[in-house]
Amino acid sequence: MRMMDVLKVNSQILNAKLESSRLYEHNGLKGSCREEDLINIIRDCIPECYGMKAGQIFSNDDKMSKQIDVVIYDNVFSNFFKKDSSAYLFPCESVYGSIEVKTMLDEKSFKDAIENIKSVRELKRENANCLDITPIRHLDLSKGTFKYNENRTNEYLNIIFAYDSVSEETLSEYIKKLEYDYEMLPSFIYIHKKGIIFTKVNVENEVSYLGMNHSINNNYALSKYGEDALTAFFILLNAMLEQIQLKSIDYTKLCNNKLNEIKKDIDILIN
Repeated sequence: MRMMDVLKVNSQILNAKLESSRLYEHNGLKGSCREEDLINIIRDCIPECYGMKAGQIFSNDDKMSKQIDVVIYDNVFSNFFKKDSSAYLFPCESVYGSIEVKTMLDEKSFKDAIENIKSVRELKRENANCLDITPIRHLDLSKGTFKYNENRTNEYLNIIFAYDSVSEETLSEYIKKLEYDYEMLPSFIYIHKKGIIFTKVNVENEVSYLGMNHSINNNYALSKYGEDALTAFFILLNAMLEQIQLKSIDYTKLCNNKLNEIKKDIDILIN
């Protein structure tokens, strides 16, 4: 299949970029380089409607995420704002998810990544459903005359992308020891050098189901892909992004509720 060939070629490109990033000895510079390399590689494998930048995410109740390595956001209908020369601010309504990029995933970096993901998952936004045909267009249909699936469609997708890690057995122990609710944990954890992916799943009748419903996905499955792991990563990333439908900021509601607060005087009618 031609798509599989393209994805495998991108895997080889990423490996070459990883080797070149070793020329940077400063850890911060090396990390920034690898985040940019990852964004450039992913850019060729997902639609242009998905944007990717570093930054922070905020919610309408004044909560703010930690600094996120890669924010995946809606690049067509939604807003984002420049924070400084290399970082941005994103309303949570504009965000599909996040990627935490780690050079070596050990216990400390694993806990740091989980804390960053938790800071995103805790940001509250209005639920979207199948009637939100685009982030800014909602079908207003009566439940009495039209039956539809009301399941939430704008769960956050959160990923840890590590170039290498401690052993898979040790990583499994890290996961088992987590005290957080599973709703706050990453959708999947990718280890490039080891060719493995830990994916959060719902296990039912000994069958594992992937999906974006964090409230029912309460286990992790370890899959070994070897040299084709990056190909699997791209397929999994696209499959999960396809399941997300956002609901953008309601600017009509914002206009009705907030404009009067920032007016300096009453309106003047021009007759």
